[in-house]
Amino acid sequence: MSELLRKSAPIHGLRAFRETDDAVEASPESSGRGVAMAGLAFGSPRVPVVPKRSAGQTLSALRRRAAESSPTIRRTIDDAEYPADIDVMTAAKKLRVRFPRHAGALTIKVVSEYLSSPQKMTLDDIEADLEKRASSPVTPTVSKSRTMPKPVEQIISSAQSAASESTAASSEPALATKPIVRVANGLYSEVAVWVDALYQAHSPSQEDFVEALTLQQYDEGDLNNPRFVYALQQAVREHVVDAMFLKKTAIKDVPEQDDRMKEFPAYKARWTLRHYTPSGKAKLHGDESDAEPGFASVRSTVSLAVDPPDKSAKKKNGHTGDKDWNKYGNIGNTFFVLCIDGVLASDQQYLKNCKWFAEFDFASIPNLWLSSDWLDEGAIKGDALRGSGEQVKRRLVASLAKKNMHVSMFIRELGTAYSNLEVKVPGGRPAGAWQGPVKYPFSAASTD
Repeated sequence: MSELLRKSAPIHGLRAFRETDDAVEASPESSGRGVAMAGLAFGSPRVPVVPKRSAGQTLSALRRRAAESSPTIRRTIDDAEYPADIDVMTAAKKLRVRFPRHAGALTIKVVSEYLSSPQKMTLDDIEADLEKRASSPVTPTVSKSRTMPKPVEQIISSAQSAASESTAASSEPALATKPIVRVANGLYSEVAVWVDALYQAHSPSQEDFVEALTLQQYDEGDLNNPRFVYALQQAVREHVVDAMFLKKTAIKDVPEQDDRMKEFPAYKARWTLRHYTPSGKAKLHGDESDAEPGFASVRSTVSLAVDPPDKSAKKKNGHTGDKDWNKYGNIGNTFFVLCIDGVLASDQQYLKNCKWFAEFDFASIPNLWLSSDWLDEGAIKGDALRGSGEQVKRRLVASLAKKNMHVSMFIRELGTAYSNLEVKVPGGRPAGAWQGPVKYPFSAASTD
């Protein structure tokens, strides 16, 4: 190995995502329709850069951080300009450049295990570990299935499983009957490992994902955790090869906004999120009576798929397909329409069948993101923004409104800036009081 590679710098901690507040956990006994339309794939996390200072000071600081943090990768620090913190996927990518002979799933697995170990690590250590785990170098002509963790191997079709068994026979035995071990850092780093393995043989389906999620034994607390939702989105996004789609769907974290727009009419207006559903009954729609929906929580697609309220819920509905699972990665979110002073900021085809809606205050939601609807990939426009409801609201007003602009004009500006604007909230939410019944087209008077 060249001196240049030996002197590359350390992978110190794992900070894949910034701190977020936990989403409201859906009640286990509740049921309902979690996703209305296709959503957004999550962009890559930002990697902080070590400020410039003398090499001796930086080296000392990084070593001190390595000694104090746990879990962490502890390895020789030779380059003072290397980022102090790096996430597992970025680390694995860098290692894949240096060691391209080895399959991605194996490289990620090695990195993940070092993350939870106090062992000191160098690039030589990684190379030796990779060589030890693979009985022979993995080349493009060899099936990647030889490095797939067996719990995920079992998800793939019987034909693929049979083929993989013959190539895996010469490899080091996998931890065959156990799920991928979780990295105890609260960031769900193991998600990248089993998702990567799903893509080794073919583009995975909803059923492939559900079986892997079940093997991992994720519960509602996990599925409603924003960190899990974003980890799943990011892991899926790593396998998207459509560069233009990735560029158009890159999400932007909204920094804290100032107060300069608080006197704008658009800011003073009442901002809410509405989750519309065709469930329940309504005389307006020809039913014999009015009856509220029978579920108490808005649940995500992944929650409904892993723990369906009934057998019919296992089927894909008209709004969610395999592309949501294996390209968008949006299935951990619940979907809402933005409503300003009782007027919807976007229109959606599915609203024509809806009878009731649940409503939530926009600014008080701790973590959400919005974008155009991704279902029509050719129509995507506008910045995808993520942050607290309050900060995203301020950003939109500052970007699109003027001091004396009427609220109705601001809503039109939103409609021009985005194609079928959607708001996504990681995890589920209790529905609270259902409002309605309603019939499309809605008006401010009939929906307030």
